[in-house]
Amino acid sequence: MIHLKGNSPSPDQRPYLAGFLAACIAAIASAWLLQAGAMEAQSHALQIPRADMIAVQAIIWLGGGALFGRVFSRAAADPRGGWLFGLSWGYLLWMLGPATTMMWLSHDGPVAKGPAAVSLLAAYILYGLVMGIAFPHTNGLFKPRLGEGVQREFNAAQDFANIVSANAQNIKAPPSERPMPS
Repeated sequence: MIHLKGNSPSPDQRPYLAGFLAACIAAIASAWLLQAGAMEAQSHALQIPRADMIAVQAIIWLGGGALFGRVFSRAAADPRGGWLFGLSWGYLLWMLGPATTMMWLSHDGPVAKGPAAVSLLAAYILYGLVMGIAFPHTNGLFKPRLGEGVQREFNAAQDFANIVSANAQNIKAPPSERPMPS
């Protein structure tokens, strides 16, 4: 049973790696929107080469995916609501990345204007949506399967014998066979 509060993921679930893999899928799905003009506008505004801007974008998206896996872990692993967590995460990354930090670092004001700004926002929203949809599936890759992770050997006959002998010592005599108190 999964609850939003109180249950932290086990080490076997590896939420960082699940988030990273979901972010890889989302980055591939969203990269075409950045190529529609937003990448050029970002590199021009920050005055860095286009290849460096691609690297910055990859760090933001892939690092954001790993952080998404850790922050939302089991809550986003639910296929019914993971897309909503992903959508909001994409918007948050856009607000922290291009909308504030990159604009602060920019020498020309806004990082993107007009259609480039719309494609930049759409790329981040699509990234979050795809990551939210993919995360439950990538998280499922790292869940322990039934029987995995148990290191003790199971001997059914011996365990049954131990249970029977423990219960036999604790069984009380039926009331008809008990001595009457005087």
